[in-house]
Amino acid sequence: INLASKKTLRVGTGNAFYGSCDIAFARKGLMPRGPGGRSLGFKAQGLIQDFMITIMAVEFHNGENIFNWVMTLWGGSLFMNSEMVWSLGFLITFTLGGISGMFFPVAGLDTHFHDSYFVVAHFHYVLVGGTIFSFIGGVYYWYPKMTGKMMNERLGLLHFFTSFVFFNAAFYPMHNVGIEGMPRRYATYDESLADLNEFISI
Repeated sequence: INLASKKTLRVGTGNAFYGSCDIAFARKGLMPRGPGGRSLGFKAQGLIQDFMITIMAVEFHNGENIFNWVMTLWGGSLFMNSEMVWSLGFLITFTLGGISGMFFPVAGLDTHFHDSYFVVAHFHYVLVGGTIFSFIGGVYYWYPKMTGKMMNERLGLLHFFTSFVFFNAAFYPMHNVGIEGMPRRYATYDESLADLNEFISI
């Protein structure tokens, strides 16, 4: 995440990084709550209040990070090269993952979403959007600096757009399947969800 936030967003916009201190405090606020994310499993054991408070705190600090990244982009002149589009892809997918995560602190909704495909979609949007997209953006940023060789910009953009489209085509419909009640880790699908599951699988 640091690769996308500190370097590519700042350099790609020409703006100073907005809220460096806020980001530092937000990350320090996330550290003690990271293990609390495991309360996803404790929810079933009756620790609803601990679960709700922990996840709400995580969402608050991630929202602060997203606000600072968006404000770094505000008013800048975006140069849409490979590392910048990967960083924007990171920002979009990570934000969508954060928005889907806001439903989990609500005990009534989480009871419905728990162990469903909605959790799978949320996990992949946060994990892939928050790590893989920013990592690849960092590779596109640092590779020419480390090797002295430029990467093919056209292939870099093609790499991003195909990855972004197919990533969203695979994982976004999982939110709908999860809302409909499809549990994860099942080998057979409900007939009413067979078409959507086939689309996701292909």
